Formats: sequence, C-alpha cells, structure tokens
Amino acid sequence: MFRLPSILRHPLCHDFTALGLLLLAALPVAAQTPHVQFEPMVSYEASNSEPRRVATGDFNNDGHTDIIVAMSGTDSSPGLLTVLFGDGTGALVDNTDFANTHQWWGIASGDFNRDQRRDIVGAAGGNGVTTVNVYAGSGNGNFAPMASLSAGRFPIAAVVGDWNGDGKDDIGVANNVTYGVTLFMGNGDGTFGPASNVPDAAGLLATDICTADFNRDGKTDLAVSHYSGVTVFTNNGGGIFNLYASTGGSDLKNRVAAGDVNGDGIADIVTSEQYTNRFIVCLGNGVDGFSSNVPYTAGSGITGVALSDLNRDGYVDVCVSTSDSTGAEVFLNSGEGSGALLPRAEWAAGPQPTAIATADMNEDGFDDLLITCRNLGDTPSISILLQVPQLALAADGACPGGGPLRITWYGATPSGQIALIFAANTGSFVIPQGNPCQGTALGLGASQLRVAYRGASGPRGTRTLTTNAGPSACGGYLQLLDPSNCTTSNVSKIR
Repeated sequence: MFRLPSILRHPLCHDFTALGLLLLAALPVAAQTPHVQFEPMVSYEASNSEPRRVATGDFNNDGHTDIIVAMSGTDSSPGLLTVLFGDGTGALVDNTDFANTHQWWGIASGDFNRDQRRDIVGAAGGNGVTTVNVYAGSGNGNFAPMASLSAGRFPIAAVVGDWNGDGKDDIGVANNVTYGVTLFMGNGDGTFGPASNVPDAAGLLATDICTADFNRDGKTDLAVSHYSGVTVFTNNGGGIFNLYASTGGSDLKNRVAAGDVNGDGIADIVTSEQYTNRFIVCLGNGVDGFSSNVPYTAGSGITGVALSDLNRDGYVDVCVSTSDSTGAEVFLNSGEGSGALLPRAEWAAGPQPTAIATADMNEDGFDDLLITCRNLGDTPSISILLQVPQLALAADGACPGGGPLRITWYGATPSGQIALIFAANTGSFVIPQGNPCQGTALGLGASQLRVAYRGASGPRGTRTLTTNAGPSACGGYLQLLDPSNCTTSNVSKIR
C-alpha cells in the first residue's frame, strides 16, 4: 500500500480551502529536467532535393497521419511534392511523388471540392514564377490536377482557411517578391474565384503565413512574416483584410506560427529571425496588437517553427528546427500563464534541418516531431522523433473566483497510486532523507506545501478528477508524484 512521505502527509481532501497549512524548508537542488523526451530519430529518404516545408494530414483515408513535403529541387532539376504514409505506429510505410514540374516552396491541404478527401495546394517559388497549383486527393493516396492559379511573384508559403465565411475552403499565399499576399476564394467544387491581393500587404517581401482570430471577432485573420517583422491583417468577414498590427523590428523574419502561448484565450505569435538564432514570442492583446515581444535564443539558425502542447499540460510549447547538427529544439511552456518558456532541450534530427511540424504519428495521445533535412550533397531525409510519454498534468477551470477544478493526468503507473501536491509557489523542494522517494526534487516551493489528493492513477495511468477549489487556491501550483518510480510531472498553475 502506498504511504505518503511523513513530511508531506496530510489527510485526503478534495477541497483546497479545507487543507491545513504545512510550511517546509526547501533544500537547494539543480534545475529540473524538462518533462518531455523523445526516442532517437528515425530517418526516411526523400525522393528529391531541397525540402522546404512539411505538413500533415490523412491523405489516404486510412485513419492514420501522413506527411507531405514540398521539395524545390534545383534550377536544372525541378522539385516535386511527396507524400509519405504513416501506419499509426510511428513508421512511414510507403510514399507517392507527383507534380515534378516546379520548385515547390509552400504546401498546405484542405478539402476544396468537399468530397471528404484531403486535397493539396503547392506554391512554386522562383523570382519570375507565380504558380500555385491545387491537386485533388483520390482518398487512396493519389493526386490529380484540380486547378492552376497565379499569385504574386515567388509564392513562398500557403495556408488554407474560410476567408469569406461561406463554409468553403479558400487559399492564402505569401509572395516573396510582389503583392505580399494573394487570396483565392474557393467555390466548393474545386474551382476558385479570381486572385485578390491584400492592398495593405503590397510591398511586403513575405516569407511565411499563418491564420488565427487575433481580434476575437470570430473571423479568421492572417499573420505574415516578412523582411522587417510580422504584420497581422484582420478579416472583415467578406474576405477583405485590413491592417491590424505589426510586431516591428528590423531583422528578417523567416517563419511565423500562431497559438495561445500564455493561456489567456487570445492568439499570440511566434516568429523566428533568419540571421540572429532567435525567435520572438509576441503576446496578443485581442484589441489592437501585442502587449509584449519576448526573444529566446536557439542553438543556431532557425529554419522552422511549430507550436504544440507536447506534454499535455494545457499550455502551448515552442518547437524549432535549427541548421546545426542538433536540429530539433523544444522550449516547454512554464505553465504559469505568463507565456514564459523554459530553457531549451535538444535532440539530433539529421543533417541541415529545413522545417518542422508536430503530429501524433504513433497514436499514443502525445505529439511527435517531424523534421525535414536538406543533407546537401547527399540524399535529403525526413526524420521522426517519437515522444516518450512522461508523467503529465493539466489543471484548469476554477479561477479567478474558485469553483470546480478539472485535473487531468497522463503517463502514471497504470492502476497504481499518485500523490497530487499543492503549493502556493514554484521552487525546488526536495523530499528529505528517511522518506519514500527521498531526494526527489519537486518543482514546488515551500509555501503552503501539502498533499491535496492521493488515490488511484487509473487503469491506463490516465485519469480526470473534478474537485472543488476555493479562491485561495487560485494562482497556486500542482504537481504529481508517482511513488512507484518517484517520477514527477510538470508543474501546473491553477487557473
């Protein structure tokens, strides 16, 4: 039978306001290991050279996630689009290549003819090129030409969304030379309306594009990275976009992604710089732009950015591909609701990474890393790093005034016991000698440290607990301890 360490022992209680106060002295300890881990990379050879972008989807309707890569090739040898099919175990088992006609730089997918099969849009780079081609998915992994469109010069990235609110997929293209952003409104039958350039984007030398609802009006907006920052354009609902805000800055931004980094329900932006080894977290205010821009430094030049809640703590983490031999770097969210990130953790991903994406390739409920690698002078590759699930915790729903609190954990010892520990602050408390799990470092401080719950971990080591939290618990922190192996989860702020 599991017994709580005596120094932490406290009667089982579901109401934090009823818990007694227990103050303990914290012992010094080194910083905790980030709660995310990956298996060594497994690489798959690519069919062409110069992989530029990577995206995911189920392209053969088998229920498993597949990967698509845009390959630019060389001036003398055109690139192609390649789809690599996943089998649900984390492996890629087959591939299909098509569109060996252009230097493909951008890739996105949608259902443009509404047949419940994933279609693909490719943006063909090149200074004098304006080609954007759409390919219809057959549902069995094959693709056929659907539409050929013309955007601005050097279409470098593409994104799919419903810009005019008619329920049909539309296309947005970032142009690196002329017109900035070009839109194509889908008719829902595989055809598109005429090209429409965003007037306020004219003159931008765009490098990437993403979507989110930045001003919280229920309409999908656009964020475009370019040579001097990131500019956001808000959607009026009719497919007309207006200038909303800019992050500013003089450094060339090469990638942009959107997500809620600080957990306030407002879309934020993460953008990387071409020459500084930095990415910037820009916290949105939902009204007129961004409240803060915080830089973080990666190990070398950043070639890709992806956002994902890797450790399932309810907060978005930042993943980047870098041009050095390490290749894959993860900056876990601190989970405090401030948008702050923890120091980076690094994994080998292959030679000269060019792009990164995340997806649950082995269907264990945790996202994995996907990295394309240039490998100049040799065969390029796509690397998969499968995540090794760690003990993870998420808590939300009670604050600011207190009330029902939903606590979910993953990765505990199946049908074992767990201890849920509460503290008013973060820190580095170490379980003292003479107790079970002695020497285990917590991410919690000493203030009001106590065991809030102890009980079964669940038959699969996963469980959701709904409890009552009083106002005094808001802003406090929770951490799980699995006494069977003395592992600890991430620290989750009660919010």
